[in-house]
Amino acid sequence: MTGHQITETLRNRDLSYLDVEMILVGNHAPFTWGKDVYKAVHNSAVCEAIAKMAFIPLQIDPETKRMKSSLIDKHFARKHGQGSYYGQGIKLVSQKEVNFKLERQVEKLPQSRKPYPE
Repeated sequence: MTGHQITETLRNRDLSYLDVEMILVGNHAPFTWGKDVYKAVHNSAVCEAIAKMAFIPLQIDPETKRMKSSLIDKHFARKHGQGSYYGQGIKLVSQKEVNFKLERQVEKLPQSRKPYPE
């Protein structure tokens, strides 16, 4: 059932599973995949990092606006499909490195704007 929801959603949005290697399903854990098990695990870490990056600004300012679709499309197109030019030969980072970088950013915030108490 869930697999059908995923494939139907990708089809309805004219997306390819080759370009979108993770998806969130309501009331379910995230789904990730890749060309091999290592890429699938990496995509799980990326999905978690993206969730954190989306969550933290909302904790700082609940009125945070969603990025414009044109900007999202621009960033997607520069990494995927014909004419892609960004991220070729990129180094995969560990979840530990991502967490470390996020923590450094939070440390720079004034105490009153931190997403969680010390």
